[in-house]
Amino acid sequence: LRPDVCIGSRRCLLGASYSAVVALQVLLARPLAFQNFVLGSPSVCFDPQILHEVRDSENVGIAQAAHTGVAIFLGSKEREGTASPGNVHDRMAEGCEQLRVVLVNRGIHVDGVHELPGEDHSTMKLGLVS
Repeated sequence: LRPDVCIGSRRCLLGASYSAVVALQVLLARPLAFQNFVLGSPSVCFDPQILHEVRDSENVGIAQAAHTGVAIFLGSKEREGTASPGNVHDRMAEGCEQLRVVLVNRGIHVDGVHELPGEDHSTMKLGLVS
């Protein structure tokens, strides 16, 4: 992981696609379990309720007070939607931006949405961890 995303002994949880939504659920359920979250192409477009949960959860305030950080990444080709064969949804990029806004509005430091050049939803996972 990039040193500016996870520093020293601070713990990170990394998720991509649906596991990025699971990482968000961890943030909501156990806001002090990890100091940083790295979310690759979070599939919030398949579970838009998670945006409401982030907006309304009291635990997000706990995460904010603990200076929790979230980095969001997206494959650059995901903006093409399902016209590109490696993509699974037409609104993945929009969902990432909506998530960024909800988190920022709750006082969470968000790094991104960063685009991984040349990657789509199916290939961005390798770029995320390298």
